[in-house]
Amino acid sequence: MEEISPWGYWGLEAGREGDFDHYSAICEVIDNSIDAKCSNLNISFSWIKKPYKRHEIVTKFVFADDGQGMDPGFLHTCMRLGDSTNRTAEGKIGRFGVGGTNAAISQAKRIEMYSKTKDGQWNYTFLDLEFMHKGEQGINIEGGKGIPKPILRSPPEWVRLPSKSHGTVVIWDKVDKSRLDKGDLKKLKWIIGRTYRKFIGNEIIKNGKITKNESLVKINIENEQIFSHDPLFATINNNFPNDDRSKFTERMTQIPERNNPTEKHNIRIRISELPQSWWEEEGSGGNTHTRERFIHENEGISIIRENREIFYGHLNYFKVKNRDTKDRRPGFVEIDRWVGMEIEFDRTADVVFGVQNNKSRNQISTNAREVLQNELSPTISDFRRKFRRIRGSKKHISTPNPPLDIPGDPNPEPLSPRVMTDLEKKYGKHVAEELSKHAVATKYDLNLDPDGPFIKFNNEYGRLVLTYNMSHPVMQDLNDTMTDKDMNDDVKYVKVKKCLNVILASYGLGKSKMDGEQKDTIDNTLTTLMSYWSNMTSLIAKNIYEKDSV
Repeated sequence: MEEISPWGYWGLEAGREGDFDHYSAICEVIDNSIDAKCSNLNISFSWIKKPYKRHEIVTKFVFADDGQGMDPGFLHTCMRLGDSTNRTAEGKIGRFGVGGTNAAISQAKRIEMYSKTKDGQWNYTFLDLEFMHKGEQGINIEGGKGIPKPILRSPPEWVRLPSKSHGTVVIWDKVDKSRLDKGDLKKLKWIIGRTYRKFIGNEIIKNGKITKNESLVKINIENEQIFSHDPLFATINNNFPNDDRSKFTERMTQIPERNNPTEKHNIRIRISELPQSWWEEEGSGGNTHTRERFIHENEGISIIRENREIFYGHLNYFKVKNRDTKDRRPGFVEIDRWVGMEIEFDRTADVVFGVQNNKSRNQISTNAREVLQNELSPTISDFRRKFRRIRGSKKHISTPNPPLDIPGDPNPEPLSPRVMTDLEKKYGKHVAEELSKHAVATKYDLNLDPDGPFIKFNNEYGRLVLTYNMSHPVMQDLNDTMTDKDMNDDVKYVKVKKCLNVILASYGLGKSKMDGEQKDTIDNTLTTLMSYWSNMTSLIAKNIYEKDSV
C-alpha cells in the first residue's frame, strides 16, 4: 500500500527534506487556487516522447484558474519564499508561504505567472533559475536584481482560461526533474479527486449528514473533469453513479495536547463498511470492479484538515488492538480495504497532528495516535471477523479450477483414500483428482497478495502442486488474454508474448541484483537449477509434441 501525503506530513515525502514529487507539487498550486476563491481550475501538460521511455514525459505544466487574481505588487511577492497571507487567515488550506515556489522549482527551471483582478489588467512576471544563476534576472519592483517587476501582458492564446475577466495562470517550463509521464495520469486524477473531494464533490459529508456542496470547485485535467473520490464510498461517485453507497457512522472525540493535557481539541471520526456485494466473493480484492474504484488502495486512514486531505494510508506505529489472533501484524491488513476511515479536524488541532510551518518535522502526537487506535480498533476487529465468516460460508460454492495439461510421471504411485481426503481439504477436489492421475496439478488462487510471487510450488506426497497467484498483474493479464473470446489470434499472440517476456526478463533482472558477497555461490546454484529446468522443459515439450502428433 502506497502512502500518499501531498504536504509531506509524517515524514512520508520522498527524496531530500523539503522536496516535492509531482503529485505534491501540483497540489500546492491547487491549494493556492482554492485559497484565491476559484470556481474552475484547468490543468494541462505538454509532452514529449523519449526513446527509452514507455510513455511520453511532461515538458511543461500549465495551471489556469478563475480566482480573484493578484495586483502587480502581490504578484511579485507571491514568488518570494516565506511571503504569505495565509498564516493566520481562517478558511485557507495553504498557510506556509513557501509551498508554491518550492513546488515549482522542484519540477522546472522557469516559472511564469499571469494574473488579473476583476477591475485590473493582466500582469506578468517570471522566475528563471538559469537567468538567476547567470545574474541576468530582470529588475524587480524595488529596483534591484531579482524577480522582474510585473509588466502588462496577457496569457498566451493557447492557454485554456476559465475566465477572461479575472484569475491566475501559472506555467512551469524547462521541466527537468519531474517524473510525471502519461502513464501516471490515471493515478494523478484519483489522488486529486481524493485529496480535494470536499471541494469538488457534488455531495459532501457535513455534521454527520450527506449534503449538497454549495461551494463547488471544478478541476479539469487535460480537458477531463475530475470527480471526487470518497474513501468511505458514502457520497456519489460520478465516475460510477449507479454504485451502491456505504452507510457510515460519525462521532466526535477529543485529543488532549501532550504537554498540556487540559487543553483538548475536537476531531470527527467517520467509519463505513463498503457494500457486502463488493467483497463477499473470493478474489474480489483483485477484480476489475475493485481496481477501477481504487479499493485495492483503500487500506489505512484518510486525514482531513480544513476540508483538504493531508494524509492517506498506513499511519506510522498505528496498532489495531485486535482480539483475533489470526492477525499478527500490528497495523492494517488487506481485509481493511473494505472499511473506510476518515478523520477530520480544523487548524486549531494542528498541534496534535504535527502540522508545522516549515513542514520539516511533522509527526502525529502520541496522544492522537492512542485516541485513534482506541476509537477505530473495535470496528476494524469486528469487521475482520464478519469478513472471514461470510467469506468462509461461501467457499463451498466456488467453481473448480480448469485443468492444465502438464505431463509428469505417466505412472505415478496411487494415492491412498486418506491422502486423497487430506488433499481435497487442502487444495480442493480438482487438484486431488489431478494428482491421482498425474504427478502435477494446478491451483488458481484469486486472493493472494498482488505484490507476492506470481507462482508457488508445493510438493505433496511426491506430486507437484502449482499455485498461480491470479491477483498478480502479469497472471491477470495472461488469464484475461487467454479467456477473451473477442480478441483475435494476432492480438493474443502479442499479449501472451509480452507476458512471457515480462516473466522471464524479470528473472534475469532479479538475478542481477543478488548480493555481491554471495553471488558466486548463488550463481552456481541457479546455473544448476537452470540446467535441470531446461532439461525438464525439453522432456515435457517432447512428450506433448509426441501426443499431439498421434
